[in-house]
Amino acid sequence: MGGSSSKEDLGPLEVVGHVDLEKFSGMWYECGKYPNPFQAKDGEYGTATYALNDDGTMHAIYVEFVRGRKKTANAKLWAPDKEESTSKLRISFLWPFSMNYWIIQLGDDYGQPIHPLRSRFES
Repeated sequence: MGGSSSKEDLGPLEVVGHVDLEKFSGMWYECGKYPNPFQAKDGEYGTATYALNDDGTMHAIYVEFVRGRKKTANAKLWAPDKEESTSKLRISFLWPFSMNYWIIQLGDDYGQPIHPLRSRFES
C-alpha cells in the first residue's frame, strides 16, 4: 500500500549532541544530495570547506562543477545559542537571509556528517 507522510508524521527532528566546530573544520566531500537553493540540480563533485573564525562563527566555501564549469559559493555559519547547541547552526549565503543547518548525524571520528532537507524545518 502506497502512501505519503508529512513532517508531522516524522516527529521532531533530532540533532546530535555537542559539535566541536574546530574538529568539524576542514574539507568535506559530497557523497549525495538533495540540491539546496544555492546548488544547481546537475552539479557534480561537490566539496565544502569549513574554517572556524576567531569570533566562533564559521566560513564555508562550497565548490561544485556544473556542466564542466567550476561554481563556488561562500557562506557564514553560526550557532544562535552556543549554550543550547552547536549542532543547530544557521547558514547565510546572502545577508540578511539565513536558514537552518542542523547536524543530525556525525560519526565519533567526525566522519559522514548529515544535515537534512531544508523542508523539514519549514512550517
